[in-house]
Amino acid sequence: MPTPVRIGLICEDAAFQALLPPMVRSLVAQSATEAEIIHCHNLRGCRKRELVQLAKLGEQGHITVVGADAMAALHVEQMTFRKKARALGEFLAAEGIAASLAIAQPCSEAWLLSDLAAFKRGLETALETELRPARQRRIPSKEKEAKDMLGVVVNEIVQAPLARNGFEFADHIVSQMSLTDSSSDSLRTWSRDFSRELQRAANAP
Repeated sequence: MPTPVRIGLICEDAAFQALLPPMVRSLVAQSATEAEIIHCHNLRGCRKRELVQLAKLGEQGHITVVGADAMAALHVEQMTFRKKARALGEFLAAEGIAASLAIAQPCSEAWLLSDLAAFKRGLETALETELRPARQRRIPSKEKEAKDMLGVVVNEIVQAPLARNGFEFADHIVSQMSLTDSSSDSLRTWSRDFSRELQRAANAP
């Protein structure tokens, strides 16, 4: 019997800590590969020194996934997920670390909002009630816009606030999403890259 692929997760914040595990589990299930998440750490910010330490501690795993926003709330210059992934990848490579970089454009809230129909279905399952649909919107380009939009969408659908604006029900929402065909370029790109990395790890001698 093949050894399960061991996956370590390192998250920039609590939002990614809620979102990344169900996304990884969903992609693993689609791949028909035996895999397990061995840890999920919250960096509580973009802390490069701590990131290196955790990544090196996680070397017993086959894949390390790092989840981070492309753009900070007060970032003046437009930071794309490709720029962020390139810069972070080069930094980690210089430390001898290879990682799958889940960089959300502009942030994790935009990933949660990338499929509003799935967002509604997930909340309906979690809350065990029929909810209102949300008005369709374009994918937000700035972090503040995404965070504000998430609150507005929750109010439209649930007609009441949620403690974590839906992140507390990430398992239910992600289960309704098609990650590799996402309307979010950054989510679609990472999902496909991770799926390929998962297959390579599963087929490695």
